[in-house]
Amino acid sequence: MQVELSYNIWEYEDITAEELTELIGLTPSTVFRIGLPIRPNVPRLSRHNAWMYKSPVLAGNPDALFEEQLAALFEVLENKKHILQPLGRKYACEISCGIYIDCVNDVSTPATYLEKWHIELMAFIGAALNFDMILLGDKF
Repeated sequence: MQVELSYNIWEYEDITAEELTELIGLTPSTVFRIGLPIRPNVPRLSRHNAWMYKSPVLAGNPDALFEEQLAALFEVLENKKHILQPLGRKYACEISCGIYIDCVNDVSTPATYLEKWHIELMAFIGAALNFDMILLGDKF
């Protein structure tokens, strides 16, 4: 099983990804632009603009545990909360958690725990919480 946590801003049209980057002071992991391929090897075109910032612990450890990613991401968000709050009022912002489960080799299911302050910070910055479970294996 692999987990990937990120803070994402979707559906902005009155600001560029570069302007968001400068405003927030963080370099995004991924940017989608309307009408352009979502990835170089994926021909599907993006229907939305998106600015995505993965948990910084993933840069040095792509197999980091959920708890490690959560701590690192929320430390960054806490430090940027007064910048992120007006963005959360204006755009579709979310904390995204992608959970990749290998249906052939994984023997456990993921467990998550959010403390009260995590939920309060998400509410303060106007971010929804999105969990995506992606099943990998021969049958999927």
